[in-house]
Amino acid sequence: MILINRKKALLLSAIIIPVLILVCLFGAFKTFSQNTTYDLQLGTEQHDEFPKMVDHGTEFKNDATLTAMAIFPDGDKKKNLLRAQLSVTRKGETTVLQKEDIRVFSDLAAYPMRLENLQWPSGAYTLYFKLGLEIEKSMDFILK
Repeated sequence: MILINRKKALLLSAIIIPVLILVCLFGAFKTFSQNTTYDLQLGTEQHDEFPKMVDHGTEFKNDATLTAMAIFPDGDKKKNLLRAQLSVTRKGETTVLQKEDIRVFSDLAAYPMRLENLQWPSGAYTLYFKLGLEIEKSMDFILK
């Protein structure tokens, strides 16, 4: 039988316990940092490293081209989808002002669509994100 003296046991536990804590924290961070739902964002500047808009908002002065971004979840949730769609209407109306079809593939993190908003008058609009035939997410925005 091998006996470990008290000093060696303390030293060993001083190394193993912090390593175990770091491994657990890393696993929790990875789980909580994963994108698990679909999202819509609207702004003028895309983030360079992550699938998101830097200046995400719902009210804009209509003096710059806006980008609508459909953000997809991580993992297997989207693997069976073949088509998605982004579209814009005036709020409360059904006439589509702009539409773009998206081919969904397994490693798609986000899809940006540059809006033709400089041609639209001031007012309220709705951005729709459709998966197949279902509207997954929508957001209202205002052009001033």
